[in-house]
Amino acid sequence: MIKSILQNLENNQNDLAAALTAFKSVSVQAEVQKLKDAVQIVSAAWSDSWLGYQSTVYIRDFEPKTIGDFFDPECGLMAIFGSRTTNRWVAYEFKDVMNFIWRMAATDREVIEAAVARNEQTFSDVRDSVESTLDVLTDNHDSSTLQEFKTKLHEIKNKLPVLQSIQALRPNQFRSRDDRALKEGPQTPPHIQVQAFIVEWSSTATALTELSKLCKRVISYVSLRQGDNNMTTSSGDRIFIGHGGSRVWKDLKDFLQDRLRLKWEEFSREPAAGISTKERLEQMLNSATFAFIVMTAEDEQPDSSVQARQNVVHEAGLFQGRLGFHRAIILLEEGCVEFSNIVGLTQIRFPKGDISARFEEIRRVLEREGIK
Repeated sequence: MIKSILQNLENNQNDLAAALTAFKSVSVQAEVQKLKDAVQIVSAAWSDSWLGYQSTVYIRDFEPKTIGDFFDPECGLMAIFGSRTTNRWVAYEFKDVMNFIWRMAATDREVIEAAVARNEQTFSDVRDSVESTLDVLTDNHDSSTLQEFKTKLHEIKNKLPVLQSIQALRPNQFRSRDDRALKEGPQTPPHIQVQAFIVEWSSTATALTELSKLCKRVISYVSLRQGDNNMTTSSGDRIFIGHGGSRVWKDLKDFLQDRLRLKWEEFSREPAAGISTKERLEQMLNSATFAFIVMTAEDEQPDSSVQARQNVVHEAGLFQGRLGFHRAIILLEEGCVEFSNIVGLTQIRFPKGDISARFEEIRRVLEREGIK
């Protein structure tokens, strides 16, 4: 079992490394740098105010400020006695400044966003996989180190949201005699909004790096305990069936029960009142000698692809970690996208809605593992 856990963690490491390499590639970073350069140019023309309309005040045509240019936030552009604001300042519309930055940068935003989307998906997949692995390990060999790993995993966020980045930069206090600016209240300057986008994009790579470090620590911990038989054990005699909302799993259940005379188990078979999800999963892990995880196309993604439900993916990680990849088999329905952490692993693909087409192959797998 330890070997299968290590293999799963190494697959996670490979997924993280591939996403990071793609994000840090010249083609992606060149587009990010063009946007950074444009933000820097516009920033050099800014009024330095976050208050109301003053936040969109820049030197005309976004020329850089000179030693003779001064913007007085006390008065802004209002004709107030004693104002020290010089005459090259212009109040722009927020959207006009944003459009100017993007035009000047000529950045291919789709290239950046595709890499960021990959980072976010990889983070989600690997985090779920590592969480499942840690659940298996702590079920059988709990320790303060494993609990520390779990805590750290939950602390790693997939990105630093734009709003959080802006809040970190925004001043806490404002002083002004400019009534209009005071009434409008604090506003985010357009170039800082773009800067926050860049920070958010980059933070997805930071999250992958942190997750990779944690994976390495878990791999090291598990590797040092390869001889500890208490870490992953199973003495059950049932076939666990993991599934989503599709009814095809019942055809598999009938085949196992009526044709092969095997005992089976699934999450909702017994009343769960008063039992937590974690406790129920522990019961099933302890009772299982083999698992079939039925992944059917149910959750549609923004790109129109369809994936299995998240609870099914979680169960796959748990049972592969406990039983090993040869005794926790993925049954993947046609049209269902396979998650990154099961690519290349043992799986049986079946036609949409017709799991019975693979019953003979399923029987042979069970026979191979000595389950009759």
